[in-house]
Amino acid sequence: MKKIVFISAMALLLLSACSSSTSTDDKTSVEKAPKKETTEEVTKKDVESDKVTEPEELPSITSLKEDELRDLLKETAMGEGDELVDVSVDKGKVDVAIKLGPSDLLSDEDFAVTRYSQASDELLGYSDWDRLTITYTDIGSITMD
Repeated sequence: MKKIVFISAMALLLLSACSSSTSTDDKTSVEKAPKKETTEEVTKKDVESDKVTEPEELPSITSLKEDELRDLLKETAMGEGDELVDVSVDKGKVDVAIKLGPSDLLSDEDFAVTRYSQASDELLGYSDWDRLTITYTDIGSITMD
């Protein structure tokens, strides 16, 4: 009998403890969900953001003076120890001759390909050229049409 009274008392204590933690006196705040956009609003936004803009016209490679083209190549396609031997632009064909300096990290061929990539990336910002050929003395030539 003592066991039943003890178990009942414990059950009451447990129930009272649980009921006090879920008190209804606590103030609860309700956050409003953000307003959902209507299909019409979404469509308007899409149309406004999808407006086609005219591409900017690229400057012409032929508008560059030889000295400007030399400077451009020295800044973007050459490093310390490299020497620009010759530059010419004729009817959309850009021909460049460079003597590469030594490289401890790459083979001469890989170094030439890396420098060529740098030059061609920069020249893609210009129009009116169809072919870029860079001749690396003692290594070979690379051409992109």
